[in-house]
Amino acid sequence: MVNDTAIARSAEYWLRWSPSLAMTNIHVSVHDGCVTLTGEVSGDYQQVAAEATIRLIEGVSAIKNELRVRRRSPKPRSSGSEHFAQKHWTRISSLADLRNKIGTALSR
Repeated sequence: MVNDTAIARSAEYWLRWSPSLAMTNIHVSVHDGCVTLTGEVSGDYQQVAAEATIRLIEGVSAIKNELRVRRRSPKPRSSGSEHFAQKHWTRISSLADLRNKIGTALSR
């Protein structure tokens, strides 16, 4: 039987090196083989990935997934024409600059 300290070390290692869990804030505690995950992740997929990662560790008898998913507030949407102007303004102004440069070069 694997002891709780070894399970905790292994869990922390695999959570830290899992590509889908990079830059997360997950804390691990273990009691009699039961792993409790607490902290905050940025998406539902990370909550599921953390539990799936822990399931693969030898000696884990149960998992309590108490991870919270950080929800972002939606950005206010602008009107369609305003959005178009914001998105394409730099391109439009760059095209005008390009046209001026070509005109100047051709007039030489």
